[in-house]
Amino acid sequence: MWIEKKSCWSLGGFTRLIAAEYYIQEFLRKFEGREIALYGDDKGTFLLGTIDKISYKVSRVHGLGETAKFLGYRNADLIIELENNEYLLIEVKAKLKDIESGDIIQLDKTRKYLEEK
Repeated sequence: MWIEKKSCWSLGGFTRLIAAEYYIQEFLRKFEGREIALYGDDKGTFLLGTIDKISYKVSRVHGLGETAKFLGYRNADLIIELENNEYLLIEVKAKLKDIESGDIIQLDKTRKYLEEK
């Protein structure tokens, strides 16, 4: 993923799995009240080649503990509240392991739970 035209890998903080979620949380909090833009790469790695850029106006980043309590400890690390009363679920994958279909299914179950709530 590319954020503000910098590769997440070049931003640092990904070397320690335990700290990765907190690093991303604090990084995203810097965008509260502002717009954040996510950029894809030439290979379609992050936005699947569907678009070059996606942007959101961030109202609030819910912390890890708050997210866990809100979702009943379901699969998601962070919730980002957008200005239009929509939400983004963020699952931080800081391992060098590929995302598998089971990961996506679990995150989709969390999304459905949030919609019903």
